[in-house]
Amino acid sequence: MRTVSSMEKRKVTIVIMYAFIATILLGCMNKIEKQNPDSFYENISGYDWMRIPLIKPYELRTSPQDSISRWDMAFVNLLGTYNVKKLDIKDSIIYILSGNIGDGGNTFVNRTIAPTGWFIIDTKVNKEKGFVNEKDFNDYVINHSYPKPSWMCIDSLVNSIIKKNKLPWRQY
Repeated sequence: MRTVSSMEKRKVTIVIMYAFIATILLGCMNKIEKQNPDSFYENISGYDWMRIPLIKPYELRTSPQDSISRWDMAFVNLLGTYNVKKLDIKDSIIYILSGNIGDGGNTFVNRTIAPTGWFIIDTKVNKEKGFVNEKDFNDYVINHSYPKPSWMCIDSLVNSIIKKNKLPWRQY
């Protein structure tokens, strides 16, 4: 009868330990870190409201009643605006066009009611600016070297978000 020497037992133990450690390391290397989704960007509707998350904390909201939807936006520093018709987001910049664009209605710009309002929100520096005419808005965009907005119609945007279940400006 042959007995196993303590040296052979030690070799087997070392091989098993190395295999165990290698398995753990390989398992850790293959693990993909999944980011927890931000709930701000996940919820887009409730019982009697819809929302479009822009850049946190900015969002558009509506409470559609009788097939009428009017998108409103609260700002952080200004009072906000209502009757949003078009928007664009480029990097950290939010562009909003609200009010009358040929369909009647009005909006709120810098604490006054106006037929149309153009807004630019620079979320990096927490600056919100509203304009009652397009020329002043465009001059501001140029003078501050912001990219020119490519306006998206709010209704088309909503349909696209519902269909694709993703925000066009958000990286997933």
